[in-house]
Amino acid sequence: MFILKYILFFIVLFNPLNTQIYDFSDFPNEDESFTTADFRIYISEEIDTIRGIYAYMHGFGGDSRSIVQDSLMQELAKTVNFALLGVRLDNMYMDSGIGNSLIQAKASFAEQSNHLELIYSPLFFDGHSWGGQWSYHYTQWNPEDVIAFVTMKGGYHDTTYSESVINVPGYMFVGENDSDYRIKNLTDIFLKHRASGA
Repeated sequence: MFILKYILFFIVLFNPLNTQIYDFSDFPNEDESFTTADFRIYISEEIDTIRGIYAYMHGFGGDSRSIVQDSLMQELAKTVNFALLGVRLDNMYMDSGIGNSLIQAKASFAEQSNHLELIYSPLFFDGHSWGGQWSYHYTQWNPEDVIAFVTMKGGYHDTTYSESVINVPGYMFVGENDSDYRIKNLTDIFLKHRASGA
């Protein structure tokens, strides 16, 4: 039995697939108010230079880190030379420090994977509900770091700094059976941005 465990240990240790997935967790300092900031990224070994990061953002209380093990999403990301990112977060307001956590995650993943270009690789956000709101808030806060964003079914987006999002391509989705406040929220944001030249 001991020999079997020893063999399994070395299989896991030297399995090249293990080197494709990396984790990072950040913890708040005395000036920050978030609690949870956990990140997981998948990078195909077939990618020489990473061109961007596809980030799936969960609904409230969710954990999207398992997306990095989805073979279809891995293949999709690989075809455009993107890394695949999943997260577990508990705050969608950038003044909490949570945005800095993502920047630190990118730096950590760059070092762990030896893909230094990850630090500068733009993000493509695909956000559902709370995750869409998070994506929008990050894009307002750091538009130079975002290539595009999608927000679906979100009920509340803080538009205080919406001017900074104007030049970032974005899709806002609502369904005819969504709650009225969700439809109004995203429709109003869309119309406001279009009128401002988005």
